[in-house]
Amino acid sequence: MLIPLQAVLLTLGIMLPLNQTVVLAVTYDTETVSFGPGTGTNLVDAFIPVIDGATTSFDGAFYEIRYQPFVDAVIRAKNRGVNIRIVTDSDYITNTFTQQLINAGISVKGDNRSALMHNKYAIIDGQKVWMGSTNVTDTCNANNFNNTILWNSSSLANVYKTDFEEMYVYGQFTKTASPSTPAQQKVTINTSTGSFPVEVYFAPEDNPIQPLIDVVNNAKYNLYFDYFSFTDDNLRTAIINAKTRGVNVEGIFDLSQYGSNGPYGELAYLADADIPVSIADNPYGGKLHDKVLIADKGYTTGVVATGSFNASANANDTNSENLMIIHDKATADKYYAEFLRIRGSYGRGTASIDKITVPVATAQTVKVTLRAPSTYPITKVKVMAPPKWPDPTAANVTAIKSDGTILSGNLSFSGNYLYLNNAGLSGNQSVTFTFTNWMAPTIVGDYTWYVETITSSATDPNDYLPVNLQAATLVVQ
Repeated sequence: MLIPLQAVLLTLGIMLPLNQTVVLAVTYDTETVSFGPGTGTNLVDAFIPVIDGATTSFDGAFYEIRYQPFVDAVIRAKNRGVNIRIVTDSDYITNTFTQQLINAGISVKGDNRSALMHNKYAIIDGQKVWMGSTNVTDTCNANNFNNTILWNSSSLANVYKTDFEEMYVYGQFTKTASPSTPAQQKVTINTSTGSFPVEVYFAPEDNPIQPLIDVVNNAKYNLYFDYFSFTDDNLRTAIINAKTRGVNVEGIFDLSQYGSNGPYGELAYLADADIPVSIADNPYGGKLHDKVLIADKGYTTGVVATGSFNASANANDTNSENLMIIHDKATADKYYAEFLRIRGSYGRGTASIDKITVPVATAQTVKVTLRAPSTYPITKVKVMAPPKWPDPTAANVTAIKSDGTILSGNLSFSGNYLYLNNAGLSGNQSVTFTFTNWMAPTIVGDYTWYVETITSSATDPNDYLPVNLQAATLVVQ
């Protein structure tokens, strides 16, 4: 900010030429978005220098502590005089890592209840906030897809400190305990390039699922999501409605969500609505642990929702969670780039099924067909049969090519997976997998046969990619 020098003269009593001005430094908020693993320094490793830079205070709400370098950094901070307070989930307070902190004289409190203290955030020196989906564990550091944001913002630090003290000081974790309201948790982030609003919601007191649904309902152009757990029917309905009104929608699920395929997960319902949904293929041996929704990337109205908050009833109604909604195009674009990295390219071909509905607990013959495109010959096919159906075996599955070639001898099986090697599909050829004498489950719901392929042009001979539209869905009723 430019000010007349005479004002400085009056304040400091220093005489300088009156035609001079001075420039005073302006302090801006900053935002550092990080993704991992596979993008450089792993996320908890990147957090450790922040802890090492703490000078006065460190307040942390961590679901689980299970990473020795993190423990060591916190103890170092304690030893140099930083005031440290930690809240964790009671299920993990007795583990060896948390006990090291307690033995070092650090105050650690549990939530003492069956619901989860599921937050992953820290407030450093009353000025910085570290938050996102990342637990301070070895697997979240090196194996699971996650995201974090390090904010240098006293406004956000104050918002998170109020929530932290609700838990640490007052031991309150219920819907009626919050000393602040969502209206008081909306701040403006002022950066060197502009400003944008940020909203913070805490569960269970703030009903975070509703503002998340509002983001979906307000989307005009596109929606992308990647969730470790997504079981909320109202969010699913809002997403399908967005597609119906012309919004481009795509999503990624963790493999565990395919395991709950049926009435408990949302993957099949979204697939049945012709929304491209993929299962994350994690080359680092972990999970898709993100909880992210992106709206209108590429537009000035771009929005990102992130935090510890899974789209589930438990997260909304009983757990201690945080959800941040960031109204910023640049941030939305960064998260979309990560979405593409996790999803990878789509595979080739389209999948279809010969039945729409079947009765519960009845023996069925189900035919699932994969058709190759006119280009990109398909060399290998992987099909995941819905887990609540019986595992496919050579005794009940055949594979026949559209030209009549029997490919059953090329099939192999592993649990609910079946693999077709040497498929040899090209020029709109197809292969039909016939599941015979197959008992439908007793649970009503949508069930999807998830298909992935490898084309002859794949650089990795084992790089199965999801078929663009997972249309092989039927309803058990």
